[in-house]
Amino acid sequence: MGLFAPLALVALPLLGAITVLYLLRMRRPSAPIASLELWDESVRDREANALWQRLHISVLLVLQLLVLLALIFAIARPWVIDDTVAGKNMVLIVDTSASMGAADGGGRRTTRLDVAKNKALELIDGLQSGQISSIISANSHSTVLISAVDDKARLRSVISALESQPAAPTDIVAALKLANALAAKQGESEIWVLSDGRFAPTKDQVGPLVATLEYFQVGRTSDNQAITALSLDDVEGSMKLFVQVFNADVVPVTRRIDFVVDDVPWDARNLTIPPGATQEIILDNVPLGARVIGAGFSVPDTLPIDDHAWTINRAAVPGTVLLVSNGNKFLESALSLLPNVDLYKVEPVAYDPDDIIDGSAPDLVVFDIGASVPPTDSLPSSNLLLIAPSANGPYIQSTMVITGPTGISSDVSTGARPATGNAGSIAASLLKFVDLSQVHIQRSGLLTVPSWGTAVIRSDEGPLLVAGEVDERRVAAIGFDFKDTDLPLQPAFPLLIRNLVTYLLPAAQGGVPISVVPGASVQVRAASEDVDSILVEDPDGVEWSYEVLTSSDLIDFSETRTPGVYYITEYAAGAVAAQEAFAVNLFSRDESNIAPVIAPSLPDVLPSSTVDISRADRPREVWPLVAFGAFVLLMIEWLYAQRIVVRRALTEMRTRRALSKLERT
Repeated sequence: MGLFAPLALVALPLLGAITVLYLLRMRRPSAPIASLELWDESVRDREANALWQRLHISVLLVLQLLVLLALIFAIARPWVIDDTVAGKNMVLIVDTSASMGAADGGGRRTTRLDVAKNKALELIDGLQSGQISSIISANSHSTVLISAVDDKARLRSVISALESQPAAPTDIVAALKLANALAAKQGESEIWVLSDGRFAPTKDQVGPLVATLEYFQVGRTSDNQAITALSLDDVEGSMKLFVQVFNADVVPVTRRIDFVVDDVPWDARNLTIPPGATQEIILDNVPLGARVIGAGFSVPDTLPIDDHAWTINRAAVPGTVLLVSNGNKFLESALSLLPNVDLYKVEPVAYDPDDIIDGSAPDLVVFDIGASVPPTDSLPSSNLLLIAPSANGPYIQSTMVITGPTGISSDVSTGARPATGNAGSIAASLLKFVDLSQVHIQRSGLLTVPSWGTAVIRSDEGPLLVAGEVDERRVAAIGFDFKDTDLPLQPAFPLLIRNLVTYLLPAAQGGVPISVVPGASVQVRAASEDVDSILVEDPDGVEWSYEVLTSSDLIDFSETRTPGVYYITEYAAGAVAAQEAFAVNLFSRDESNIAPVIAPSLPDVLPSSTVDISRADRPREVWPLVAFGAFVLLMIEWLYAQRIVVRRALTEMRTRRALSKLERT
């Protein structure tokens, strides 16, 4: 502790001056007088002419001396050692990822982010004159919220406005790189990381820092369970719901999961999950008419954001399929039995590419053998399934006809679970549960495989089934007529047709995924040329409206911060033309594992940045506190000096109140 202006202590003799005034002052004490005859004697003061009198300790004297002493001390500008900020510049990295929303900060509803914000406000309050601070928010994207500012009010406002984001994982690498760049501009800086440490190691991804680094760990417990997967699957005509639950705690936990179908309770299951592991269950016989299926814990836990999940049943919204054929009972029967298909038929001579169904082009057009496929510039926006295509048709052609192809096979084993985004995943999705080992083909055309396509079924002679995506449409072609094979007589046939239709239908319904992570962008395309506006409604009922100029316009919807179900409605001239939905789920085991990390892997610090900016050499002035104390003492001294007047006023007030009560009675 020390003084910045010790010369102010020269005023200390004023304390003696006040004491001398008390010695010289004539005192006239209050005394009751029984009669005026005794007045002269009572006012006689034998010491009236004495220069010095014996000092009588008075409360007023003590208070006045304390007030003067406090004022002198405040003018001397006292300081104490402050260890809140080490350098001239401070960079705060505040973790705002999903795990920071865990309510284990000490209070009943105090989150980890609340604790981090309180620490950040404490650090900001410790800034001295000339010191500046920057604030970085770190979640899936790191953002500089405010840079190189010495205005504490603005800094506090930014910190107070921080909220945890339902995004994963924490991009602490980008945050540290931003902080290092900000610290390099100022020099003699300190970087603070306020987090629960739930991020990937950074030591090998971020170079040595040019500033000192401090880590403030928040979080107390790992007690959390999460729904990390929820999906629907059609297995042999039966809808099955797959659920996966993760237990981040160190002890086994039993949780009850409630299932809801279109906002109506449907089922409930108790599930025991081992510590640090996942547990899966499968529910059978999900209603085909169900559109939205939700799952959630009956009792919320430490991190509520991962307690619920949703999935969309696309089979509940049938797609329109137009079959162009002279008559194919096998194909027609297989298509009509699919719950996700509204089937329409037309003969090849009557087919018009401009035909519309329910106000828009069909989602899928199936061209049977003998049906002429129009040129690409005349085709509707529909996806295409070509049966035994000709040698001069669009997209996929048949080069030659072979008899009895041998070695029919694929690269995907029966029952493989489909992936997405590559040739192997296309083959897996089309041949899921399809057994080709007993299939015999009398004759077939060998198909070309364009650069965008994948050969799904092969023979020793060449490709027999090709699929892929081109010109923003999905196309599949089968090289043989179903009358030339025993495939329609085997269980594999309806499964193959179902897989083909499932693969070909989604893109025609806007290409909206069933589930995305919070903060992801979802691209929405108009279902037909007649659509002029698209409305998106989030789980809170907030609506976003978009104008559609052309059917090729893509709407990039990024307001997906809130987990739940988002509904998309497309309008044509004020009438509903199409409806879709997608879900936003956290589905992140890393974020749901909320066990705090005491010592995470952080970057090294350059030796040049470890300059001696010792906390003992950084004084913090406390004169405002001393001055405030002097003011409080002064108010106490005044109240004591006027105690008789105050007492009299209180007495009169009580008397008036009593009289007022008597008058009312």
